[in-house]
Amino acid sequence: QLRDGVSLRYGPPTEVARELAGTGRRDVVVAIDTRRYERWVVEAAAQARGSGASVVAITDTPLSPLVPGSDAHLLVRVVGAGPFDSLTGAMSVVNALAAGVAARAHLGAGMRLRRAEKALVAAGSFVDVLMKTTDEDL
Repeated sequence: QLRDGVSLRYGPPTEVARELAGTGRRDVVVAIDTRRYERWVVEAAAQARGSGASVVAITDTPLSPLVPGSDAHLLVRVVGAGPFDSLTGAMSVVNALAAGVAARAHLGAGMRLRRAEKALVAAGSFVDVLMKTTDEDL
């Protein structure tokens, strides 16, 4: 939403491979994966590197198979309160990256977001919710 030419790919692996076939030296690929690394994510990062793209790895340990050959790697914690890995750290890092991009693309990003919001409002995409409070709610 902040820049042209940016897309999100998370599968199927054949579609990701096809999309990455068009990457080159001016592109940056952010690869996110944590323990129990999925082969297709590691292979997609390698494909991007092979085409000359810069690769930023967001992962859980410097021993991750995404780290070798990456131009940068950002480490996140995945330990959660329950039995499942937590992606809170990874989402925080992605949010920080997006904030950095928005700050650098300041005016252009703001205009793009306003145009997108205006188009969504015009299309009736949102549900109007009127918040009515009663004495019981207080």
